[in-house]
Amino acid sequence: MVTVLATPLVARAMDPAEVAEELQAARLFVEEGAADVNRIQLTQAITDARRIGVDLRIAVVAGGDAQLIADETSAILAEGTVLIFAAGAYGIAGTELDPRRLERALDGSVAALAAGPPETAAQAFVDSLDPVDGGRSLTVIGAGLVVVILLVAIGGYVFEERANAGEPTDRLEEHRSALTEQSRDLASRVLDTADRAVVAARADISAAYQEASAAFARAQSAINEADSKKALDAAARDLAAAEAAYARVRQLLG
Repeated sequence: MVTVLATPLVARAMDPAEVAEELQAARLFVEEGAADVNRIQLTQAITDARRIGVDLRIAVVAGGDAQLIADETSAILAEGTVLIFAAGAYGIAGTELDPRRLERALDGSVAALAAGPPETAAQAFVDSLDPVDGGRSLTVIGAGLVVVILLVAIGGYVFEERANAGEPTDRLEEHRSALTEQSRDLASRVLDTADRAVVAARADISAAYQEASAAFARAQSAINEADSKKALDAAARDLAAAEAAYARVRQLLG
């Protein structure tokens, strides 16, 4: 495992197991009470990393030792590259980057990583990574990745904002919460299939992946916007359609 020393903090640290669970589901996690960040820009950095073969997971937490959280979170995930921001400090750990490739990326981004803000620092780190095998172009599949990652990030934010606003946790919100968890699970599986879909380089797989991404987008938007049981029931049907579309992708991949 590759690790990079970062400035330690003594503030309360979030449990790395919780961070790992969030990053397994959505690849981007912002803890309640952490610094305000631009989620769209962080999502773009994650997507840009994916295009060049790097499975980047980013978490912004309220406090703690950023490097320790990165190390322990990475050990739990056992895949990808974890980038943690914690109150002005950063930490990086992972299993996929060659040490020399990581060193070159840090040489080109250490100033931004140290100074922040997280969205600028993360993009600088990704921009400093050397592409592998020339990188991957942003095809239909890449565009689908942007949609999936962004909608999961926004969906989690919408649900969190409702909770923070003190809205009643009635059956409607419980139903929405359950659907949100299902959509996160689906998003994780769709994202994990992306590399195989790219490598396959088949028009039918690309079309099926695009259909699955679009179906997911409809379902997640419906979950976020539903204001009645009837609307959530419709969102559940949209989510089932997205599951069926994803099953088609899996069938084509074999």
